[in-house]
Amino acid sequence: VKGVIAGHAHQEHDVFRYSRKSVVRCMVTPSTCAQFKPNSAEFATDKISPGFRSLQLDSKGKIQTAVYRTN
Repeated sequence: VKGVIAGHAHQEHDVFRYSRKSVVRCMVTPSTCAQFKPNSAEFATDKISPGFRSLQLDSKGKIQTAVYRTN
């Protein structure tokens, strides 16, 4: 496993998880609707625009990704 991806979250996330045997990239795609404000004690929407993630996978397991925001 080189990567794990989930969608329809209301925040973007992209981190690497390390173990003794492997490195796995974990990505969350932002919602195409309102984004939630991170680290809020109460529910709030963020001012950042909705977005989507582009993925390019190659035969050697390399993952290229970018998040694009709508206007």
